[in-house]
Amino acid sequence: MGNRSILSSLWRNDDHVSDETGDHSRARSDETTTTTSSIDTSSSSSSLMAKLRSQPLDTSSILYPTLTLHPSPIHHNILVLSLSHVSNAPPTLSNDELFNVLLKRLEPWVGEEGEGGYVLIVLADEDHSGKEKEKRNLPGIAWWVWRWKRLPRKYRKNLKRLYIVRPSLFTRTLLPFIIPFISPKSYSKLHPLPSLLSLYHAHKVPLKGIDISLSVVEAESRVLKERPDIIPPTPPTRGKNVGTEAVPTLKRIDSESSLASWGYQTISSAMETAASYLPIPHFGLGSYDNQQSPLVSGNKGYWGRDLDDLIRAAEGNVNGGIPSLLVDLGKAILQECIRTEGVFRRTSNSHLVPTLIAILDVPISQQPNLPWPEIAKEDPLLPPKILSRFLGDMKEPILTNSVYDLIRRTRTIEDIKTRFIPSLSSSTSLLLNYLIDLLHQLSLYCETTRMNSLNLAIVIAPVLIHGPDPIEDTILCLEPSKPIPPGLRKMAEINGLNLATEEGVDEGQRSNTLVGMLDMWIKDYPIS
Repeated sequence: MGNRSILSSLWRNDDHVSDETGDHSRARSDETTTTTSSIDTSSSSSSLMAKLRSQPLDTSSILYPTLTLHPSPIHHNILVLSLSHVSNAPPTLSNDELFNVLLKRLEPWVGEEGEGGYVLIVLADEDHSGKEKEKRNLPGIAWWVWRWKRLPRKYRKNLKRLYIVRPSLFTRTLLPFIIPFISPKSYSKLHPLPSLLSLYHAHKVPLKGIDISLSVVEAESRVLKERPDIIPPTPPTRGKNVGTEAVPTLKRIDSESSLASWGYQTISSAMETAASYLPIPHFGLGSYDNQQSPLVSGNKGYWGRDLDDLIRAAEGNVNGGIPSLLVDLGKAILQECIRTEGVFRRTSNSHLVPTLIAILDVPISQQPNLPWPEIAKEDPLLPPKILSRFLGDMKEPILTNSVYDLIRRTRTIEDIKTRFIPSLSSSTSLLLNYLIDLLHQLSLYCETTRMNSLNLAIVIAPVLIHGPDPIEDTILCLEPSKPIPPGLRKMAEINGLNLATEEGVDEGQRSNTLVGMLDMWIKDYPIS
């Protein structure tokens, strides 16, 4: 979202912009009657600007560019219209007035007729949260059709694709019947989609730059629960070409087809569009192309990645080489989770987990902006769960069994500084330093979270190691001051593990564990 600061002139509503809007309205007064009806007259514009002066209007979250291009063959700018953010507009503005303001914001990206073009993604989910604020009632489909017919020609002509993500049942039922009779060319641009993820998986459209609200994440969760086939199956072996399941697509009609053909294609497409929203088998309704699945080819998401590759990809960013996901999760945890008892220890049963996992499995360079502070506020246990999953789902464990003996011999902070950290790779050292810093700051709120440095070490240690012997891993995740349970000790001896104790230490106890080392590190961070 920070990249949009360079476009601030598009979103301001001061007196200067007000004058421009007045000039814009007067310039359009000489056009045809149809064009003139879509733009405010001088008197209505003055009334609108008076309202904007009394109530500043920020449309940067309602209509904004993603600063990315649509994939071939339509290489044009992508813009997003988020209906869930419409409630941020002043309630005194009518839908007609708000539409004209958004039209003004859209104009720089439209270009002149026959030159340039743009792609519009409509996130059709409404914001159902916030009972204390007045809810804006969005107009029905008749209003949108009426507005579309009265748009200046360049807005319609230069629109190359229109994606409507999760349209309502009423909208997706009527659109296939209405749009062809308005304009067959317009209908060929229309792509109603059941899910935001299908925008990427079915159409290869990058999700980068799209700001997802909590209501959008919740809507995605409901859709994916009913339609898990939206996401292509993950291949059983990484790197292999695996075929994907058939997924319905919306048929297009030729702009030169006859009226009879329009009618046939309209009915056919309406049935297919309706079928794409129902959990029924899809026979002969199209499929993903036979190209390699986006999850298999090229760049990957955050799951099952090599740590060195992730750190290398993040080099040069504003986070100092730390993956953006970790930074966003860390900020959300320290902002919203510090008042929750048992954070990291208690697990989240949120229905949003599968959706977040699916979104984070999209290639990192293609991922949308997730509202982690909102998610953490809704469920403070969810960001720690995602962070723990990330750490435990690496291609290789963060700490391999090659450092186990060194962990056992690490008894002081000086040992961590002079022995343990120098033995790590630069990527592992960078990640652990960030993680320990986060846990240290979180431990300062132990009075409310009931999670001191030892408790945090106990819950985070198991996700950092995954050696060939689970018994050895289990012993390393015990508190160093407590004896090894007899049953666990016996299994360790059967496996041939060396549990010899040091001189002066009682039988049944060991030198140190990963939990003990992490406890010291978290408690005394930063190491001077």
